Amino acid sequence: MKKKQLIQRLVIISILFFAVSCGGAEKLSGEYICTKYFTESGVGELSLEFTKKGEVRMRPTKIKGTYTIEGEDVILYVNGVEIIYAIKGNDLVSSDDSVVYSKQ
Repeated sequence: MKKKQLIQRLVIISILFFAVSCGGAEKLSGEYICTKYFTESGVGELSLEFTKKGEVRMRPTKIKGTYTIEGEDVILYVNGVEIIYAIKGNDLVSSDDSVVYSKQ
C-alpha cells in the first residue's frame, strides 16, 4: 500500500472515531500539525487548517469540511461525520487522547 493511500485511510479512520465543534473561528484559525496518532506514519504528515470562515481542510488528503467551537471543544463536520476534539491550549486532543494536533 502506498504511503499516500495509508495516510488517507488513517484520516478517514480518525474521522470515524472522533468528533469536533465551531463558534470562535478567530481563536482557532491556522494550521495544526499531527503530533500524536494511532501510528507513527501519521505524525508530522497529517494536518488540519482552520479558516476564519469556519472551514477546515485536512492535509495531505485535501478533504474539506466545516467546524464550530462549543465551549472548549471544536467540532469538525467532514463528509457527513462529526469529529470532536478538546481544545487544550495550542493542542486539539481526541476524546481518548490517541490523536493530538498542535498549532504551528
